[in-house]
Amino acid sequence: MAGSVRLGHLFGIPLAIHYTWLIAAGLATVILSPAILPFDRPGLSTPVYWLVGATASALFFSSVVAHELCHALVARHFGIPVRGITLFVFGGISTLAREARKPTHELLIATAGPACSLTLCVALFTLQRLMQPHWALGSRVILYLSLANLFFTLFNLIPALPLDGGRALRAAIWYFSGSFGLATRIATILGHLLGFGLIGLALFTIASYGEWILGGLLIVLGWFVHSAAEMAQQNAQNRDLTLGVTLNDVPRSDVAFVAPDTLLQTLVYDYLLAENSAPSLLAVMRHGTLLGIVTAREIRRVPSVHWSHTQAQDVMIESSPQEFLAPATPLEDALEHMEVGRLSYVVVANGEEERLEVISYNDMLHFLHRRQEAP
Repeated sequence: MAGSVRLGHLFGIPLAIHYTWLIAAGLATVILSPAILPFDRPGLSTPVYWLVGATASALFFSSVVAHELCHALVARHFGIPVRGITLFVFGGISTLAREARKPTHELLIATAGPACSLTLCVALFTLQRLMQPHWALGSRVILYLSLANLFFTLFNLIPALPLDGGRALRAAIWYFSGSFGLATRIATILGHLLGFGLIGLALFTIASYGEWILGGLLIVLGWFVHSAAEMAQQNAQNRDLTLGVTLNDVPRSDVAFVAPDTLLQTLVYDYLLAENSAPSLLAVMRHGTLLGIVTAREIRRVPSVHWSHTQAQDVMIESSPQEFLAPATPLEDALEHMEVGRLSYVVVANGEEERLEVISYNDMLHFLHRRQEAP
Protein backbone atom coordinates (compact mmCIF):
# COMPACT_ATOMS: atom_id res chain seq x y z
CA MET A 1 0.00 0.00 0.00
CA ALA A 2 1.46 3.36 -1.03
CA GLY A 3 2.42 5.60 1.88
CA SER A 4 3.35 2.71 4.17
CA VAL A 5 6.45 2.26 6.30
CA ARG A 6 7.88 -1.24 6.72
CA LEU A 7 8.35 -2.22 10.39
CA GLY A 8 9.75 -5.72 10.03
CA HIS A 9 8.45 -9.28 9.76
CA LEU A 10 6.16 -11.51 11.81
CA PHE A 11 6.59 -15.23 11.12
CA GLY A 12 8.22 -14.24 7.85
CA ILE A 13 5.31 -11.95 6.83
CA PRO A 14 6.15 -8.25 6.18
CA LEU A 15 4.44 -5.81 8.57
CA ALA A 16 3.90 -2.17 7.64
CA ILE A 17 2.06 0.90 8.94
CA HIS A 18 0.21 3.28 6.62
CA TYR A 19 0.33 6.96 7.50
CA THR A 20 -3.45 6.98 8.08
CA TRP A 21 -2.85 4.67 11.05
CA LEU A 22 -1.48 7.70 12.91
CA ILE A 23 -4.91 9.34 12.55
CA ALA A 24 -6.69 6.34 14.06
CA ALA A 25 -4.14 5.90 16.86
CA GLY A 26 -4.26 9.62 17.63
CA LEU A 27 -8.07 9.69 17.75
CA ALA A 28 -8.19 6.64 20.01
CA THR A 29 -5.67 8.21 22.37
CA VAL A 30 -7.47 11.58 22.41
CA ILE A 31 -10.83 9.94 23.10
CA LEU A 32 -9.45 7.87 25.98
CA SER A 33 -6.96 10.19 27.65
CA PRO A 34 -8.76 13.52 28.24
CA ALA A 35 -12.37 12.42 27.63
CA ILE A 36 -13.04 8.99 29.19
CA LEU A 37 -10.33 7.98 31.68
CA PRO A 38 -10.56 11.12 33.90
CA PHE A 39 -14.29 10.52 34.40
CA ASP A 40 -13.85 6.82 35.12
CA ARG A 41 -10.89 7.19 37.46
CA PRO A 42 -10.52 10.83 38.61
CA GLY A 43 -7.64 12.15 40.67
CA LEU A 44 -4.67 11.11 38.54
CA SER A 45 -2.26 13.44 36.77
CA THR A 46 -2.70 14.42 33.12
CA PRO A 47 0.53 12.68 31.95
CA VAL A 48 -0.73 9.41 33.48
CA TYR A 49 -3.99 9.62 31.54
CA TRP A 50 -2.14 10.29 28.30
CA LEU A 51 0.32 7.47 28.94
CA VAL A 52 -2.48 4.98 29.71
CA GLY A 53 -4.50 6.14 26.68
CA ALA A 54 -1.53 5.76 24.32
CA THR A 55 -0.77 2.32 25.75
CA ALA A 56 -4.37 1.21 25.30
CA SER A 57 -4.35 2.45 21.71
CA ALA A 58 -1.14 0.54 20.96
CA LEU A 59 -2.53 -2.62 22.57
CA PHE A 60 -5.70 -2.43 20.49
CA PHE A 61 -3.75 -2.15 17.25
CA SER A 62 -1.62 -5.07 18.42
CA SER A 63 -4.83 -7.08 18.57
CA VAL A 64 -5.59 -5.92 15.01
CA VAL A 65 -2.18 -7.26 13.97
CA ALA A 66 -3.04 -10.60 15.62
CA HIS A 67 -6.36 -10.64 13.72
CA GLU A 68 -4.67 -10.09 10.36
CA LEU A 69 -1.82 -12.45 11.21
CA CYS A 70 -4.32 -15.29 11.69
CA HIS A 71 -5.73 -14.58 8.22
CA ALA A 72 -2.22 -14.59 6.75
CA LEU A 73 -1.01 -17.74 8.50
CA VAL A 74 -4.07 -19.77 7.46
CA ALA A 75 -3.71 -18.50 3.87
CA ARG A 76 -0.04 -19.47 3.84
CA HIS A 77 -0.96 -22.90 5.21
CA PHE A 78 -3.07 -23.40 2.08
CA GLY A 79 -0.19 -22.39 -0.17
CA ILE A 80 -1.27 -18.80 -0.85
CA PRO A 81 1.70 -16.38 -0.80
CA VAL A 82 1.20 -13.44 1.59
CA ARG A 83 2.57 -10.10 0.43
CA GLY A 84 2.24 -8.48 3.83
CA ILE A 85 0.09 -6.98 6.58
CA THR A 86 -0.59 -3.24 6.67
CA LEU A 87 -2.17 -1.25 9.49
CA PHE A 88 -4.23 1.73 8.35
CA VAL A 89 -6.96 4.05 9.62
CA PHE A 90 -9.72 1.39 9.71
CA GLY A 91 -7.66 -1.43 11.18
CA GLY A 92 -5.52 -3.70 9.04
CA ILE A 93 -5.41 -5.64 5.82
CA SER A 94 -3.64 -8.84 4.79
CA THR A 95 -2.59 -8.72 1.14
CA LEU A 96 -2.62 -12.14 -0.51
CA ALA A 97 -1.05 -12.93 -3.86
CA ARG A 98 -4.21 -14.68 -5.08
CA GLU A 99 -7.67 -15.83 -4.07
CA ALA A 100 -8.31 -19.20 -2.49
CA ARG A 101 -9.01 -22.01 -4.96
CA LYS A 102 -11.46 -23.93 -2.78
CA PRO A 103 -14.50 -22.60 -0.92
CA THR A 104 -13.48 -24.44 2.25
CA HIS A 105 -10.10 -22.69 2.17
CA GLU A 106 -11.81 -19.34 1.63
CA LEU A 107 -14.11 -19.98 4.61
CA LEU A 108 -11.27 -20.94 6.95
CA ILE A 109 -9.15 -17.95 5.91
CA ALA A 110 -12.09 -15.57 6.34
CA THR A 111 -13.13 -16.83 9.79
CA ALA A 112 -9.60 -17.07 11.22
CA GLY A 113 -9.44 -13.32 11.95
CA PRO A 114 -12.81 -12.97 13.74
CA ALA A 115 -12.08 -16.16 15.70
CA CYS A 116 -8.83 -14.58 16.91
CA SER A 117 -10.52 -11.29 17.87
CA LEU A 118 -13.33 -13.09 19.70
CA THR A 119 -10.79 -15.19 21.60
CA LEU A 120 -8.94 -12.00 22.60
CA CYS A 121 -12.23 -10.46 23.72
CA VAL A 122 -13.00 -13.38 26.05
CA ALA A 123 -9.43 -13.59 27.34
CA LEU A 124 -9.26 -9.84 28.04
CA PHE A 125 -12.63 -9.85 29.78
CA THR A 126 -11.48 -12.71 32.01
CA LEU A 127 -8.27 -10.82 32.78
CA GLN A 128 -10.28 -7.70 33.60
CA ARG A 129 -12.37 -9.57 36.16
CA LEU A 130 -9.21 -10.86 37.83
CA MET A 131 -7.55 -7.42 37.87
CA GLN A 132 -10.54 -5.39 39.03
CA PRO A 133 -10.04 -5.81 42.81
CA HIS A 134 -6.35 -4.95 42.58
CA TRP A 135 -5.91 -2.25 39.92
CA ALA A 136 -8.99 -0.25 39.02
CA LEU A 137 -7.53 1.88 36.20
CA GLY A 138 -5.73 -1.03 34.54
CA SER A 139 -8.81 -3.26 34.69
CA ARG A 140 -10.87 -0.47 33.13
CA VAL A 141 -8.46 -0.21 30.21
CA ILE A 142 -8.53 -4.00 29.73
CA LEU A 143 -12.34 -3.83 29.68
CA TYR A 144 -12.20 -1.21 26.90
CA LEU A 145 -9.85 -3.44 24.92
CA SER A 146 -12.18 -6.39 25.38
CA LEU A 147 -15.17 -4.38 24.16
CA ALA A 148 -13.16 -2.98 21.24
CA ASN A 149 -12.28 -6.52 20.11
CA LEU A 150 -15.93 -7.53 20.45
CA PHE A 151 -17.03 -4.61 18.27
CA PHE A 152 -14.23 -5.35 15.79
CA THR A 153 -15.41 -8.98 15.57
CA LEU A 154 -19.08 -8.11 15.08
CA PHE A 155 -18.37 -5.45 12.46
CA ASN A 156 -16.10 -7.79 10.49
CA LEU A 157 -18.78 -10.49 10.50
CA ILE A 158 -21.22 -8.30 8.53
CA PRO A 159 -21.90 -10.42 5.40
CA ALA A 160 -20.60 -7.97 2.81
CA LEU A 161 -17.31 -7.84 0.93
CA PRO A 162 -14.58 -6.85 1.70
CA LEU A 163 -15.35 -7.73 5.34
CA ASP A 164 -14.63 -11.19 6.71
CA GLY A 165 -18.33 -11.96 6.91
CA GLY A 166 -18.62 -11.16 3.20
CA ARG A 167 -15.79 -13.56 2.41
CA ALA A 168 -17.45 -16.26 4.52
CA LEU A 169 -20.75 -15.64 2.70
CA ARG A 170 -18.96 -15.86 -0.64
CA ALA A 171 -17.39 -19.16 0.41
CA ALA A 172 -20.80 -20.59 1.35
CA ILE A 173 -22.46 -19.50 -1.92
CA TRP A 174 -19.43 -20.74 -3.86
CA TYR A 175 -19.63 -24.12 -2.11
CA PHE A 176 -23.32 -24.67 -2.89
CA SER A 177 -23.46 -23.05 -6.34
CA GLY A 178 -20.04 -24.07 -7.63
CA SER A 179 -19.56 -20.56 -9.07
CA PHE A 180 -16.92 -18.25 -7.62
CA GLY A 181 -18.07 -15.44 -9.91
CA LEU A 182 -21.71 -15.65 -8.79
CA ALA A 183 -20.69 -15.79 -5.13
CA THR A 184 -18.48 -12.73 -5.55
CA ARG A 185 -21.22 -10.75 -7.34
CA ILE A 186 -23.70 -11.36 -4.52
CA ALA A 187 -21.19 -10.51 -1.79
CA THR A 188 -20.01 -7.36 -3.59
CA ILE A 189 -23.59 -6.12 -4.08
CA LEU A 190 -24.00 -6.36 -0.30
CA GLY A 191 -20.65 -4.56 0.06
CA HIS A 192 -21.89 -1.68 -2.09
CA LEU A 193 -25.11 -1.49 -0.05
CA LEU A 194 -23.11 -1.42 3.19
CA GLY A 195 -20.81 1.29 1.86
CA PHE A 196 -23.65 3.52 0.71
CA GLY A 197 -25.51 2.79 3.95
CA LEU A 198 -22.56 4.04 5.99
CA ILE A 199 -22.39 7.18 3.87
CA GLY A 200 -26.13 7.74 4.40
CA LEU A 201 -25.71 7.25 8.15
CA ALA A 202 -22.86 9.77 8.09
CA LEU A 203 -24.97 12.40 6.35
CA PHE A 204 -27.81 11.81 8.84
CA THR A 205 -25.39 12.13 11.77
CA ILE A 206 -24.01 15.39 10.44
CA ALA A 207 -27.42 16.88 9.62
CA SER A 208 -29.12 15.83 12.88
CA TYR A 209 -26.38 16.15 15.47
CA GLY A 210 -23.65 18.22 13.82
CA GLU A 211 -21.08 15.45 14.44
CA TRP A 212 -18.69 16.36 11.65
CA ILE A 213 -15.76 14.25 12.83
CA LEU A 214 -17.79 11.07 13.28
CA GLY A 215 -19.69 11.76 10.08
CA GLY A 216 -16.49 12.35 8.14
CA LEU A 217 -15.02 9.06 9.37
CA LEU A 218 -18.19 7.20 8.41
CA ILE A 219 -18.11 8.72 4.92
CA VAL A 220 -14.49 7.64 4.43
CA LEU A 221 -15.27 4.16 5.81
CA GLY A 222 -18.30 3.82 3.54
CA TRP A 223 -16.32 4.86 0.49
CA PHE A 224 -13.53 2.44 1.42
CA VAL A 225 -16.01 -0.46 1.71
CA HIS A 226 -17.57 0.47 -1.64
CA SER A 227 -14.17 0.74 -3.39
CA ALA A 228 -12.88 -2.50 -1.87
CA ALA A 229 -16.04 -4.31 -3.00
CA GLU A 230 -15.48 -2.97 -6.52
CA MET A 231 -11.89 -4.24 -6.42
CA ALA A 232 -13.06 -7.68 -5.26
CA GLN A 233 -15.41 -7.84 -8.24
CA GLN A 234 -12.57 -6.90 -10.59
CA ASN A 235 -10.34 -9.59 -9.09
CA ALA A 236 -13.10 -12.15 -9.66
CA GLN A 237 -13.37 -11.09 -13.30
CA ASN A 238 -9.60 -11.44 -13.70
CA ARG A 239 -9.82 -14.90 -12.15
CA ASP A 240 -12.49 -15.87 -14.71
CA LEU A 241 -10.23 -14.64 -17.51
CA THR A 242 -7.43 -17.01 -16.46
CA LEU A 243 -9.73 -19.99 -15.91
CA GLY A 244 -8.64 -22.89 -18.12
CA VAL A 245 -5.79 -20.90 -19.68
CA THR A 246 -2.27 -22.35 -19.80
CA LEU A 247 1.05 -20.91 -20.91
CA ASN A 248 0.52 -22.70 -24.21
CA ASP A 249 -2.28 -20.23 -24.97
CA VAL A 250 -0.22 -17.07 -24.35
CA PRO A 251 1.84 -15.61 -27.23
CA ARG A 252 5.57 -15.53 -26.54
CA SER A 253 7.83 -12.50 -26.45
CA ASP A 254 10.34 -12.02 -29.23
CA VAL A 255 13.56 -13.35 -27.72
CA ALA A 256 17.13 -13.00 -28.97
CA PHE A 257 19.79 -15.39 -27.66
CA VAL A 258 23.17 -13.82 -26.87
CA ALA A 259 26.49 -14.98 -25.45
CA PRO A 260 27.45 -14.09 -21.84
CA ASP A 261 30.35 -11.87 -22.94
CA THR A 262 28.26 -9.74 -25.32
CA LEU A 263 28.79 -6.05 -24.54
CA LEU A 264 25.84 -3.87 -23.56
CA GLN A 265 26.43 -1.50 -26.46
CA THR A 266 25.98 -4.47 -28.81
CA LEU A 267 22.77 -5.48 -27.04
CA VAL A 268 21.39 -1.96 -27.37
CA TYR A 269 22.35 -1.08 -30.94
CA ASP A 270 22.20 -4.50 -32.60
CA TYR A 271 19.18 -5.93 -30.80
CA LEU A 272 16.99 -3.58 -28.76
CA LEU A 273 17.17 -0.74 -31.30
CA ALA A 274 16.89 -3.00 -34.33
CA GLU A 275 14.52 -1.58 -36.94
CA ASN A 276 12.81 -4.90 -37.63
CA SER A 277 11.46 -7.19 -34.91
CA ALA A 278 13.39 -5.82 -31.94
CA PRO A 279 13.23 -8.49 -29.19
CA SER A 280 11.48 -7.83 -25.90
CA LEU A 281 13.96 -9.97 -23.99
CA LEU A 282 17.55 -11.10 -24.38
CA ALA A 283 18.33 -14.63 -23.22
CA VAL A 284 21.94 -15.16 -22.16
CA MET A 285 22.97 -18.67 -23.27
CA ARG A 286 26.12 -20.79 -22.96
CA HIS A 287 26.33 -24.18 -24.73
CA GLY A 288 22.55 -24.44 -24.94
CA THR A 289 22.01 -23.57 -21.27
CA LEU A 290 20.06 -20.50 -20.21
CA LEU A 291 22.08 -18.46 -17.71
CA GLY A 292 19.80 -15.49 -17.34
CA ILE A 293 17.63 -12.79 -18.87
CA VAL A 294 18.47 -9.20 -19.81
CA THR A 295 15.80 -6.57 -20.46
CA ALA A 296 16.00 -2.85 -21.16
CA ARG A 297 15.42 -2.25 -17.46
CA GLU A 298 18.69 -3.94 -16.46
CA ILE A 299 20.61 -2.05 -19.14
CA ARG A 300 19.17 1.32 -18.06
CA ARG A 301 20.67 0.82 -14.62
CA VAL A 302 24.16 1.02 -16.14
CA PRO A 303 25.38 4.48 -17.27
CA SER A 304 25.84 4.56 -21.04
CA VAL A 305 29.52 5.44 -20.66
CA HIS A 306 30.06 1.93 -19.25
CA TRP A 307 28.23 0.04 -22.01
CA SER A 308 31.43 -0.45 -23.99
CA HIS A 309 33.05 -2.60 -21.29
CA THR A 310 30.05 -4.13 -19.43
CA GLN A 311 28.96 -7.60 -20.48
CA ALA A 312 25.54 -9.22 -20.55
CA GLN A 313 26.46 -11.63 -17.77
CA ASP A 314 27.24 -8.66 -15.51
CA VAL A 315 23.67 -7.34 -15.55
CA MET A 316 21.52 -10.39 -16.29
CA ILE A 317 18.86 -11.77 -13.97
CA GLU A 318 20.05 -15.29 -13.28
CA SER A 319 17.80 -18.25 -14.06
CA SER A 320 17.98 -21.86 -12.98
CA PRO A 321 16.23 -24.99 -14.33
CA GLN A 322 14.14 -25.08 -11.16
CA GLU A 323 12.47 -21.86 -12.29
CA PHE A 324 11.41 -23.23 -15.69
CA LEU A 325 7.72 -23.89 -16.22
CA ALA A 326 6.03 -26.44 -18.47
CA PRO A 327 3.86 -25.25 -21.37
CA ALA A 328 0.81 -26.84 -19.71
CA THR A 329 1.24 -24.75 -16.53
CA PRO A 330 -2.00 -22.87 -15.72
CA LEU A 331 -1.66 -19.14 -16.26
CA GLU A 332 -2.83 -18.48 -12.70
CA ASP A 333 0.03 -20.62 -11.36
CA ALA A 334 2.52 -18.80 -13.60
CA LEU A 335 1.34 -15.41 -12.29
CA GLU A 336 1.74 -16.67 -8.73
CA HIS A 337 5.23 -17.95 -9.58
CA MET A 338 6.14 -14.48 -10.83
CA GLU A 339 4.62 -12.84 -7.77
CA VAL A 340 6.62 -14.98 -5.35
CA GLY A 341 9.89 -14.58 -7.26
CA ARG A 342 9.26 -10.91 -8.12
CA LEU A 343 9.85 -11.78 -11.79
CA SER A 344 8.80 -9.89 -14.89
CA TYR A 345 8.84 -13.05 -17.04
CA VAL A 346 8.66 -16.84 -16.96
CA VAL A 347 10.86 -19.30 -18.85
CA VAL A 348 8.91 -22.06 -20.61
CA ALA A 349 10.80 -25.31 -21.16
CA ASN A 350 9.55 -27.73 -23.80
CA GLY A 351 11.26 -30.96 -22.85
CA GLU A 352 10.43 -32.80 -26.06
CA GLU A 353 11.86 -30.18 -28.40
CA GLU A 354 14.59 -29.06 -25.98
CA ARG A 355 13.60 -25.47 -26.58
CA LEU A 356 13.37 -22.55 -24.15
CA GLU A 357 10.89 -19.73 -24.60
CA VAL A 358 10.11 -16.65 -22.56
CA ILE A 359 6.74 -15.10 -21.69
CA SER A 360 6.83 -11.66 -20.12
CA TYR A 361 4.30 -10.15 -17.75
CA ASN A 362 3.29 -7.71 -20.50
CA ASP A 363 2.61 -10.66 -22.81
CA MET A 364 0.18 -12.01 -20.24
CA LEU A 365 -1.52 -8.64 -19.72
CA HIS A 366 -1.98 -8.11 -23.45
CA PHE A 367 -3.37 -11.63 -23.83
CA LEU A 368 -5.85 -11.16 -20.97
CA HIS A 369 -6.86 -7.75 -22.33
CA ARG A 370 -7.66 -9.26 -25.72
CA ARG A 371 -9.50 -12.13 -24.05
CA GLN A 372 -11.57 -9.65 -22.04
CA GLU A 373 -12.53 -7.68 -25.14
CA ALA A 374 -13.39 -10.78 -27.17
CA PRO A 375 -17.16 -11.41 -27.54
